[in-house]
Amino acid sequence: RVPKDSCYIQDKQNRTLTLKGEDDLNTTLGHPTMLLFRQTQFNQTFTAKLDTKSLEGTAGVAAWLQTNYHANLSIEKDNGKLIAKVQQHIHDLVSDRKCVEINETETLELRITATNESYSFQVNGQTIDEVSYAGLTTGCTCGNCFTGTLFGIYSENGTAIFRERLLIS
Repeated sequence: RVPKDSCYIQDKQNRTLTLKGEDDLNTTLGHPTMLLFRQTQFNQTFTAKLDTKSLEGTAGVAAWLQTNYHANLSIEKDNGKLIAKVQQHIHDLVSDRKCVEINETETLELRITATNESYSFQVNGQTIDEVSYAGLTTGCTCGNCFTGTLFGIYSENGTAIFRERLLIS
């Protein structure tokens, strides 16, 4: 895939990256708009700061193997409330694992914490859910393997602004 430059807007002065997720499934890019980084070790943390004031559609962080194999923490506005949802995608099955209302702040810190067995998805330090490595690796499905897994940010059906810098530690 070749990303559309118009879906990625970097503002160096304000230290933001805006992702414009498309809502038309027939576009050449499709959706969501993503920026992904390779996981390089078992125990690793990926952190992104999402601006909630300007959020349109859905945005969040993902542990990504491919389109049909990933887990994500999404944030969306629903009737004036912020909702955090953890989903797991395996084949054509999508499981809404956990869905919680969260306190609205101007910026949310979204985090994925990887261990030898699972990915933990957190918002502002609160764990929303934990997902097994099974189905998210090109290696074994019994843990102790992260081959091929990527961490990243995404936006779909609207615009999301991520502040400061993305952190992998």
